[in-house]
Parts: sequence; C-alpha cells; structure tokens
Amino acid sequence: MQHSRPHRSHLPGQSNMLLTKIDRYLLTLYFRILLICFSSIAGLLIVIHIFSNLDDLNRSGASNQTSVWTVLVSYYLPFTISVFERVSALLALLALLFTIGWLNRTNELTALLAAGVSKRRVIRPLLGASLCVILAAAAMRETVIPRYQDLLDRKPGELVGEAPRPVRPTYDPLLFALIQGRHLIASRQEIVEPNLRIQGGPILSSLGPKVIAKQAVFLSATDQRPAGFLLTDVMTPRNIDAKSSAVAPESGQV
Repeated sequence: MQHSRPHRSHLPGQSNMLLTKIDRYLLTLYFRILLICFSSIAGLLIVIHIFSNLDDLNRSGASNQTSVWTVLVSYYLPFTISVFERVSALLALLALLFTIGWLNRTNELTALLAAGVSKRRVIRPLLGASLCVILAAAAMRETVIPRYQDLLDRKPGELVGEAPRPVRPTYDPLLFALIQGRHLIASRQEIVEPNLRIQGGPILSSLGPKVIAKQAVFLSATDQRPAGFLLTDVMTPRNIDAKSSAVAPESGQV
C-alpha cells in the first residue's frame, strides 16, 4: 500500500526565492521612510545654510559670472553627499524603527505573525538594508567625498578664491621641510608669510633650519627650472643672496 507524502504549502515569507513579496514590500517601505528622513534632515540643513550665507553665495556667483542656481548646485550637491555620509547610521536606525512601528500600527505585523512569519524573518531584510546603507556611506567616504574635499572645506564666502584660507602644516619628505604659512589665496596660488622648518638634507646645511618670507607664489615648470614656489622678501635667513644654492637630490628643487 502506497502512502502519498503530504504536501507542505509554503507560508508567506518562507519561499526559497531570494526576495519574496514580503521582502520587497518591507524594503520598499524601509527605503521610502529612509528617503523621507534624509530629505527632511538634509533639506533643513541646506535651507538654514543658504539663508545664513546668501550674500556670500550671491557674491560668488557675480564673481564667477554664473547664476546663483549654478553656485547652489555646485556647492550643495557635494554638501548633500557629505550630510548623508555623516548621518547614515542615524538614518538607518530611524528607518528601521519607523518601519517596525508602521507595521505594528497598521496591524500588518500581526497579520504576518498570524500567517506564520516569525519576527526574525521580518527583521532580517530590514537589517540587511541597514547594512547596505552603512556600506554605501562608507564607500562614499572613501571614493566620492575626497574628490570634493577642497570644496567642502571652504565656507560660502571662500568660494570666490580671493578670500584667505588657512594653511595646514604639511611635511614635504623630498625637501625635509615642514611647510606652514599665515594663509593661502587659492586663486593666485599664493602663500602669505610662508614659514619653512628644514629638518635635514642639503637645504639645512645651506640655508639653516628655518626659512621665512613674506610671499610664496607658485610657478609652473619651464625649460630652465622645475615647478615650485618662488619665495620673495625672504626675512630668514638674512642675506640669502650671499648663500649658496641647495638642490634637493630627488625632486631637483632649489
């Protein structure tokens, strides 16, 4: 006598498919809430930032001979990406909590549990979506944001390029020198009051441990000299014209 094996029907959410209808519904709800939360936070920050710097933005547009809308798009598009990277973890948490709260309020969670879908099965696609959001923010931080870091470091009043910007102390391993300065004028490629602290190499033996000038202007390379900064009105060391020239062995810079 042959016994037929009883047929086991798949309950909702227990299919072998990669994404079931329940998963797609939960993910759609999750990313919809995520978009609403991000739009609210980013929109509020952008509106406050625009009205706080409206005069500087108008001045930047007039200086670059472009419309204010062009300035807004070129500045606030990277700014929006930066906001997403900074609040991505908070957005993922809010979207997860609001999705669960919405399912509970509309009794959809009760219906899923009554259909045999466990709470763990409901949470699993939401946790996966949260992980994807955090990984996307990390990828933007490593690949996208560095391309606009110079723009993001500026204030709206510094978009014109004539506004002085702080100089970050930078060590040049080819010259064995720590390069500092009072401020930088990007449009003229000029460092005001450059201060070089020489820590080794032929420049140290020729010029001493410190070189201070009133101005350093970047010059492009020509047939007679390599590219580099030309220091004028050198205050330290004194009588620099009487000192012998020193050439860095690797860079060939004087």
